[in-house]
Amino acid sequence: AQYSCDDDEGPGAMLPFDSDRAIRIAEALSENMSSHDIATRKGKGGVDVQYVSGQVVIDRANDIFGFDGWSSSIRNIYQDQLELVQGKWTCLITCVMRIRLANGAWREDAGTGTAERQPSKVTAVDMAKKSAVTDALKRAMRQFGSGLGNSTRNPEALKDYKAASRSNKGGEEEEGQLGVVTARLGLVRLTHALSQWHHSISSISISSSSVSSLRSLRQNHL
Repeated sequence: AQYSCDDDEGPGAMLPFDSDRAIRIAEALSENMSSHDIATRKGKGGVDVQYVSGQVVIDRANDIFGFDGWSSSIRNIYQDQLELVQGKWTCLITCVMRIRLANGAWREDAGTGTAERQPSKVTAVDMAKKSAVTDALKRAMRQFGSGLGNSTRNPEALKDYKAASRSNKGGEEEEGQLGVVTARLGLVRLTHALSQWHHSISSISISSSSVSSLRSLRQNHL
């Protein structure tokens, strides 16, 4: 299965950005993305890999170009692989996407998406297609500059991103340890409270027995 588009469409009339806006866009694209926008996942061999999610890229593009300052179009999408192995479906799809700005500038790149060992063909194709479109969008966007993801290919920026990732992990571990300590302290307090409650109940029971004995003695004397 294959789809292709050869039309040279764009977001309405092509209008150049005014000088102030063009300067702001150029500055934003030249700046490295914040470490808060960079996610980390495990790659091959268990190595941490820094990446940018599709949602973050779209949000950044809207911030830099404006919601009406860019558009995306799928130029080609095709299925590289679809097979059934031991009752599970595997699919590989390639997508070519173009990102076009309101002033007519555009970038284009290909992305791939894979879905492995899915229970149905529909699920496998759907997952692979979505992944391929997102990958193509991110790869095309980062060609505009560091501010849209190209900083993840910058060795110096990667050092900062990795350092921030390690710092975040350290903070999460400290929070986890603090949570354990807090839970243990709460358990100690609860145990102490239960002990006090049990002691109070016992005292009430003893007092009630004493009152009953006194009443019995009084009735005997009467």
